[in-house]
Amino acid sequence: MEKRIRSATYLILTSFVFLSFLTVKCMVFYDKDALGELAGQYYRKVETIYPRGNITDRTGISFNHTFSEIFPTVSLPRENYPACASQVVGKTETDPFDTTEGGSYGINGINLIYDELLRGGSAIGVYCMADAGGRLLEDMGATVIGEHINEGCDITLTLDYVAQRNFEEIISEYAEEKSYDTVAVTLTDCESGEIIVMATYGSELNLNVLSYPPGSIMKIISAAAAIEEGLITPEDEFVCHGEFMVGEEVRHCSGKAVHGKMSMAEAFGISCNEWAYYVNSLLCEKKGDVIISRALLLARKWGFCEYGFPGHEFILEYDDYYSFVPEYLYNDMDIFNASLGQGNIQASVYLINKITSAIASGGKITTPHIISKITDPAGNEMFDGKSESGVFTLGLKEKTVKALQTLFRQTCVTGSAEFINIPQAAGKTGTAENGEGGAHHSWFTGYFPAGERTYAMTVLIPSGGSAPYSAVPLWEMLADEYRGL
Repeated sequence: MEKRIRSATYLILTSFVFLSFLTVKCMVFYDKDALGELAGQYYRKVETIYPRGNITDRTGISFNHTFSEIFPTVSLPRENYPACASQVVGKTETDPFDTTEGGSYGINGINLIYDELLRGGSAIGVYCMADAGGRLLEDMGATVIGEHINEGCDITLTLDYVAQRNFEEIISEYAEEKSYDTVAVTLTDCESGEIIVMATYGSELNLNVLSYPPGSIMKIISAAAAIEEGLITPEDEFVCHGEFMVGEEVRHCSGKAVHGKMSMAEAFGISCNEWAYYVNSLLCEKKGDVIISRALLLARKWGFCEYGFPGHEFILEYDDYYSFVPEYLYNDMDIFNASLGQGNIQASVYLINKITSAIASGGKITTPHIISKITDPAGNEMFDGKSESGVFTLGLKEKTVKALQTLFRQTCVTGSAEFINIPQAAGKTGTAENGEGGAHHSWFTGYFPAGERTYAMTVLIPSGGSAPYSAVPLWEMLADEYRGL
């Protein structure tokens, strides 16, 4: 028995010593690791914030801002395209090696045009404590170095964020369903001149300010010039034979249609080519070796440039793209091509929508603009878009403008857009030959009431084919969408 007790005691003592050794060893090694990690802790930069002025819609919804994940009270611009209106708002990029205010800069759109005003000062660094392994010790919080008040100006656009987003979704779905590569749409408040939507699908460029052959959209201008001079009225009769001579060449109406006897308003509405050639011929006068077209003179008054001499009115227009008409015509075929918006004639969606808006408004509007206001960091208003944009006038008699409104309405009653289902819609179709050999360019420009206001909208589908079957249905969908907002 005594021997057993001694053996048990020995075993217990041995186990106790061994366990004590292990415990001390673990504690010693643990302390060494802990001391090592503590000694290796350092501040690690986790974010560089480039303060920049905000770009918002008319109601204050931001197009270009997000917030720091580490320091949520500091806002910074996205480094990619905004969720919508990307071709308008534009993109910013950052230089990680530049901690000055120039470290974030605009690449295109409003961000590029107003880059200097939007810059918000030197970069702000956000640091967190990290262990020797580089793991952030989030419990220790964040330290902000170089924090300062955002020095960038804020820019309020006339765009409506919700309408812009919805239009872009509709355009995208429509284009993908119909296999269209690109689409451009501009919607303007006719009273205020504010651009509510300027949407592009399929291109990083803003297609609304590029120029394309306008096709029969040019019949608006020739009709205006002829009515203003008293050469025609909407009620005058016209006979379309379907086949007619242009110089020594035979030409036809679209699809070789024979429209027969009709009024001038009906001829405009169905976009009769023989009618257009007849009207433009009335407006042309030969002087020496050239022909002066009074329709083209009016086009230049409305914002078209002379071919080869670019000019710009709208801030988002590109240097290398502009709307133009030729200075002179030289023969009957030139007159015919000009009447159909072909040859050396191109127009932008922005310009055509401006003209349509003025027709809807009785001949005069605030020039369409996209900047509502610019405020400095203290909240002081530096720029008022409406007062700075000026006034655009068609320079026509009141009765001429009313006659044009009659022609526009006829298009949606018995003309090429007669199936459009928007109350009191009025407009003009345009199907223009593609100089690159593809499908025709498809246009529809028009206006419609929504609430107590009237809105002008122009749709362009490059290579979209026949306007009544491409641009018109999309215009109707978008107008219906906006009337429902």
